[in-house]
Amino acid sequence: MSQRDQLARIRRLPPAMRARLLEKLRNQAAGQAKSEAIGRRPAGAAIELSAAQRQLWFLDRLAPGSTAYNMPMAVEARGELAIGALERSIRRVVERHQVLRTVFPDNRRREEPVARLLSVAKAFPRLGLVDLTRVPAARRATLERRLIDREAARPFDLSRGPLLRSMALRRGVEDHVLLFTLHHIAGDGWSSGLLIDEVARCFAAEALGEAAPSTLALPELPIQYADYAAWQSEQLSEERLAAALTYWRDHLEGAPRRVDLPFDHGEPSDQEVDGAQLPIAVRRSVSAGLEALAQAHDATLFMVTLATFLLLLERYTGQGDLVVGTPVAGRGRPELDSLIGFFVNTLPLRFEVPRAGSTFARLLASVKKSTLAGLDHQGVPLERLVSDLASARAPSPSPPFNVLFALQNHPQRLLELSGLRLTPMRAGSGEAKFDLTLSLDGHEAGLGGFWEYRPALFEAATIDRLSGHFRSLLAAVATDPGRRIDDLAMLSAAEASQLRLEWNDTAVGVAGAAEGPLTPVINVAATILDWARESPHAIAVQAGDGHLSYGELGRRSARLAARLEALRIAPELPVAVVMERSPELIVTLLAVLCARGVYLPIDPAYPDERIAFMLSDAGVRVVVADRSQVERLRALAAPAPAILEAGARGAQGPMAPEGDGLRAATRVHPQRLAYVIYTSGSTGRPKGVQLTHGGLDNLLGWYRSLNGLTRTDRTTFFAAPAFDASVLEVWPTLSAGARLCLPSREARADPSRLLRWLAAWRITLAFLPTPVVEALLEEDWPRGMALRLLGTGGDRLVQRAGAGHDFGLVNYYGPTEVTVLATSATIAPRGQARRSRPPSIGRPLRGAQVYVVGRGAAPRLAPVGVAGELWVGGLGLARGYLGRPALTAENFLPDSLGEMPGGRLYRTGDLVRRRPDGSLELSQDPRFPH
Repeated sequence: MSQRDQLARIRRLPPAMRARLLEKLRNQAAGQAKSEAIGRRPAGAAIELSAAQRQLWFLDRLAPGSTAYNMPMAVEARGELAIGALERSIRRVVERHQVLRTVFPDNRRREEPVARLLSVAKAFPRLGLVDLTRVPAARRATLERRLIDREAARPFDLSRGPLLRSMALRRGVEDHVLLFTLHHIAGDGWSSGLLIDEVARCFAAEALGEAAPSTLALPELPIQYADYAAWQSEQLSEERLAAALTYWRDHLEGAPRRVDLPFDHGEPSDQEVDGAQLPIAVRRSVSAGLEALAQAHDATLFMVTLATFLLLLERYTGQGDLVVGTPVAGRGRPELDSLIGFFVNTLPLRFEVPRAGSTFARLLASVKKSTLAGLDHQGVPLERLVSDLASARAPSPSPPFNVLFALQNHPQRLLELSGLRLTPMRAGSGEAKFDLTLSLDGHEAGLGGFWEYRPALFEAATIDRLSGHFRSLLAAVATDPGRRIDDLAMLSAAEASQLRLEWNDTAVGVAGAAEGPLTPVINVAATILDWARESPHAIAVQAGDGHLSYGELGRRSARLAARLEALRIAPELPVAVVMERSPELIVTLLAVLCARGVYLPIDPAYPDERIAFMLSDAGVRVVVADRSQVERLRALAAPAPAILEAGARGAQGPMAPEGDGLRAATRVHPQRLAYVIYTSGSTGRPKGVQLTHGGLDNLLGWYRSLNGLTRTDRTTFFAAPAFDASVLEVWPTLSAGARLCLPSREARADPSRLLRWLAAWRITLAFLPTPVVEALLEEDWPRGMALRLLGTGGDRLVQRAGAGHDFGLVNYYGPTEVTVLATSATIAPRGQARRSRPPSIGRPLRGAQVYVVGRGAAPRLAPVGVAGELWVGGLGLARGYLGRPALTAENFLPDSLGEMPGGRLYRTGDLVRRRPDGSLELSQDPRFPH
């Protein structure tokens, strides 16, 4: 709790209680001063370093020239400014505080630092002055910012000094910018305020003609920083630290070592430490509400803003267990209040963000408890704690946190004195010590401060969005703190509309979408039979040296369809197809659709147990199989289904007259089943997913239009028939009158052979599994290939096409529970891709909707850049799982995010995040529950 918060609370007490409390506090202070007074060192005694100084000295030896611990300050000075008086004023402050004159000479023979005092002249040689008055106004602001940033990023030499630099930038006769840069080994945030305040007071004394600043309340300091360092050394004995260290070990046991922030670029690196800053301002009405909330819950403004910050981190990361660093002033004794030096300590506070359904009041109570417990044990310097944890938890001597939160309560700077008005400005950022830091400060207009971040990890736009979400949460907390955590809005109305509607506006041109969801759709079988009538001699399927024309495909499918109809295949009940890739497989699949049936592809390579399970689970009564599978199937299925041998004129079941008529229903109900695909079973028992004609019709129209598929194209049939990728290869090709080409087993197994096959067969459009595509991209491609589009999917794509690849690379995504695809993206070649960005999975295809949903009791949209579970819906969504209504209800939820009446959404279990352009990328975070 800050001193201001304490005084405000004391003033609100009844008079009698306030008098008793003040008397008690005076007695406690007197007792403490008597028992723990910090005395002066004996004259001539060696200068000791505090624990914090020793840590910075060691860090400086490990990384000489680092600017991570530069403390830049910038002040705008309006009014008459005598440069000579200002220089003398700074020199007086340097003389007053020995720590500003202390340096740490090279000591290569010993591993322990030593310190010595410089003369005032060497510790502060001069005030730099840069005259900008002659710089054209159009360039002046740019040059000024460049000088501020350059000065902030200039390294210090701890062995020689000086450790305080100052510079004045002259804009005009009564308009200057004053720059002060202090190394952290000589000061902290509190010291920054003291430095500006004392320089201003000394400057006022100069204006009054005072020989010394004593008349302006700058009495002799009771101690120097070196006296404090010697006293601290006595306090940090192992015996005194034992209890506190035990607390911190227990407190951090099993804690995550970092907050898993959604980085834009790569992973954190010790070599990438350049920092950038972004200001943040919170209006007074919000900060007043936060102060009232703190008072109502016997907490502090620090605790309220920290609790809101933790909620922001939980929304961004999904982590409920968080360790955040926070600085404490370390000035628990009155003689330290007016002393410049490095007193601040940083505490690694651990918090548990309550799960969904909890209230903000509960979160605040938890934050209050953890904060107070940490403050009770703040005597352990962070560097001592890090050293202790390095052996107990991990070998790395780094802080147990990567995010810092601070609400400053530094002394107020003197803003106006002797006709000179001083206004703080944003100084340069230099290096960033942590991945993300939020530093806030209270003032009359509300809360202000800045975000500090690493550009190697974050784009500025990402931090700007995060800042906006933090302000939204603060406003929600201040307005109605009694609401549940889940109900506290983080997104603006514009953001929510963009995520829900704008980026899901995919219904334009969708067949049947304008007329209603129950409008009949074109049957793909009827479309293919139309090609059989129009172009009977055109090649439909080619395998090896053989091929199947559209006319023959139609006739043979019609004959098999007649046999299936004679078996009275049950509506909506799957016909199992147990066949290898072959032209005959295409005949069979088309025949099932012509007979108004539902096909269920089963890979003959499956084990007997899996095939038997699928036949039983789906209630299969009719099977079409390769000759080699007939006897096997007869032994597996009980009761035995009717089994038709593929390609045979006879059948293992009732005979039907052969028919040559090419017929199929032209239109079908969109919710009528077209096929069933079983999941792999990698996450449990395999499930039969029911896909509809409406979803298939939408996919075919979109795919043909997107890829410009025409009858002149040649495409691949690479996927195993039991995988839904086969749907994407077979039906768009045949419904466009194009040629479907089947690679040999050898070509499918060898990337170099497959590449030669693609070239020799003049393939124009291919869809291949991700690992196969990435292997092909490593090959030397022949010139003059016909390939214009290469599609891929089924795994996370990492590779990109190179400069020598003359085709478009398209990355597709879709779970089995949709009609093959939900999204697609055209992937830029390697030379055009933005750094560190993995290939995208794109945006929703026509008629589809996709949502990135964060954690919580109710579905909540995750903002751009934040990982969440991908939920998909729209025309291609499956009807559910065959024969498993309870599981369907669990995974296919009513659509509460979109605007489709009666719509449903499928929870994919895949972790993704939105990019600023609305496209999606798969996240590599393994923590998300599937």
